[in-house]
Amino acid sequence: MRLFVLLLVICTKSYTSADDVNILCSSTFCSDYTEKNNCRELPDSCKIQNSTYNGLMLPSPDPCNCCQYCLVNLKENDFCAEGEDGGLVPDSICGPGLTCDGGVCKKMSLAQVKDNTPECAKAAADYEKRKAEGNIGTMEMPPNCDDSGFYKPYKCNLGQTCSCVDKDGKRIFGEIPYTSNADSILKCACSRKYQDAFNFFERHLHPNEHFRCTESGDYDTIQCIGDWCMCTDASDGAPTFPSRSSVNISDISSTTLKDCFQEGVHEEGKYYYPCAEKYLQVLAEINSYKKEGFSEVFEVEFPSCSLDGKYAPVQKNEDGGYCANPDGTPMGDYKGDATEMNCNCAKTLLLIPEEANEKPECCSNGNFNRIQCRRGKCYCVDFDGYQDVKNTDATKEIEVDADSIEQLFCYEMDMCVYKNQ
Repeated sequence: MRLFVLLLVICTKSYTSADDVNILCSSTFCSDYTEKNNCRELPDSCKIQNSTYNGLMLPSPDPCNCCQYCLVNLKENDFCAEGEDGGLVPDSICGPGLTCDGGVCKKMSLAQVKDNTPECAKAAADYEKRKAEGNIGTMEMPPNCDDSGFYKPYKCNLGQTCSCVDKDGKRIFGEIPYTSNADSILKCACSRKYQDAFNFFERHLHPNEHFRCTESGDYDTIQCIGDWCMCTDASDGAPTFPSRSSVNISDISSTTLKDCFQEGVHEEGKYYYPCAEKYLQVLAEINSYKKEGFSEVFEVEFPSCSLDGKYAPVQKNEDGGYCANPDGTPMGDYKGDATEMNCNCAKTLLLIPEEANEKPECCSNGNFNRIQCRRGKCYCVDFDGYQDVKNTDATKEIEVDADSIEQLFCYEMDMCVYKNQ
């Protein structure tokens, strides 16, 4: 069975039948319902919808969503009530960036941390606490949370790169050189959708089972389903329906897909990049053996591909592992145990300008050195290169001068020997 979990199906022609699509929730039903049951009037704030007075429009708790329903957004320090099963239908909610804490709407970063508090809101609360104590790292960036307390799609390492993250702040595919405009550039929609699919199916998807992403985590502007390809929107992967809605893979060109074909990015007559192409060849070989009755196929290994169909940064060989460029060639001389490698530092060096003054120090396997020094200070970093301030040793420091690195809480004789957490 072929699976394509990220396909956004869009109907190009809208229509309305006599009883709509749902035989229970028809326009006739709603007309009768609203005639017999007066819909509650929308609160004034929901009607106004400006920066001062506004609300959140939601599906109505009434049958078939026949009535409009809106929760008024409460402001900071307004009184609120936490909902419970079997309770009254609410008419208000703490506004964006706020949460109900002890009956009062508070900023998520200042509210009491609970078991169900989103990870970014927890991190923001910890950051505010340490900020008040004067215990913030030199290169530490404040948590980048959305209005619901989850991480926004990206995290930045000051002066180096910005990378895509999932809603819990875990790094996922997609990275660009550092920019102060990441909020408008790095949407990571494709990368995040793939992560949702991975979490649901609990396995990595084959290149022909998901939409292709760009190196920044957006949707590629050309997508293929089977042998048919079309132009799509980079922000959500939806077909953009040019003059010819789809073409065969072999017919991809700047003429047939003129609205989305990018010279230097796309190749005429081809869709899959070499890594994805090789992956699908291996998959076809395995499937052919299974059709012949073999239940297991041994000594066949898939190449490691990124979501853009190019080679992933970590590749295996007979000696272990090495850092690779997107075309599969070695990235410098980085090598080691593939299970301990992520090549994040090596990739950062590849992305930042050659003339950059502040370059990270990499281990021989391409990972970030556990200790980095910038702007006169040395500090610990995590596996992704972000300043690590999780110090559990009161006798140690989170950052020191260059001649006192042994006082850092992460100090070891070999700064490149640490586990992939």
